[in-house]
Amino acid sequence: MQYKRSVVVKECAQRRGFDYTETYAPVAHITTVRTLLSIVNHEGLFTRQLDVKNAFLHGRIEEGIYMKKPQGVREQNMICQRAYMERLLERFNMTECKPVKTPIEARVNSINEEGTECIVETNLYRELITCLMYLMLYTRPDISAATNYYSRYQNRGTESHWNGLKRILRYIKGTLDYGLFFPRKKCDEPLLAYVDADWANDSNRKSITGYLIQVYGATVTWVTRKQATIALSSMESEYVALATAANNIIWFKKLLSDLGINCDEPVTAFDQSCIHLLEDGSIVDLNT
Repeated sequence: MQYKRSVVVKECAQRRGFDYTETYAPVAHITTVRTLLSIVNHEGLFTRQLDVKNAFLHGRIEEGIYMKKPQGVREQNMICQRAYMERLLERFNMTECKPVKTPIEARVNSINEEGTECIVETNLYRELITCLMYLMLYTRPDISAATNYYSRYQNRGTESHWNGLKRILRYIKGTLDYGLFFPRKKCDEPLLAYVDADWANDSNRKSITGYLIQVYGATVTWVTRKQATIALSSMESEYVALATAANNIIWFKKLLSDLGINCDEPVTAFDQSCIHLLEDGSIVDLNT
């Protein structure tokens, strides 16, 4: 008989109920699930969920596990994590906060990054970042840019960064009913991508890539990411963003092809010089 034990770094920092009693089972990627739901909604189909009874038959459970049947779906064409957001606000003592209209300030890069402010507690900062990332990855693409920005300072977050994170919670407070919408009307475009990028707005002059991909009008994946290189023009930053999105688009085309759906829809970009470059087929050295 063989026994296994996991090694945890700084196990003393774990808390019961939040860390070492949580369970996890590897399942289908959420992007694949959202894509399937979008196709089901578009075609007017029904879904069936299956499980294998003896998958965990021989597992040993040291603590009791209680199960409760969840409530029925309230909105048939929308996925919302309102209960999770309410628990998140309660967890960080923000249930009575004043809502704001945007998750991040327009000039956020003016935040003090010179190290003159005191550093906030690292564990608490990372805990909130993790909670926001979970929410962002599943149903809230609108907080993607803000969460991406503040996640860069998990080792040196200041009071200004912490206040920025709490601003996201204040935004969530006023948007508890926001989520992913699956339109019921028929859509002729099975795959559509929107791509955009800023140019050198960060303090290190690196640009930010942003894109989202829709399947039959429903948003199924989204990304906000700092570019690895410094673009010398807005056209270059847009070009890099398009290249990043194209990698994901190819994966989606293969997935839909396996499901018998052919798609040749265009990618939507906003920079005219970048569009001209792609249409012209010119080869330029972008150092990327």
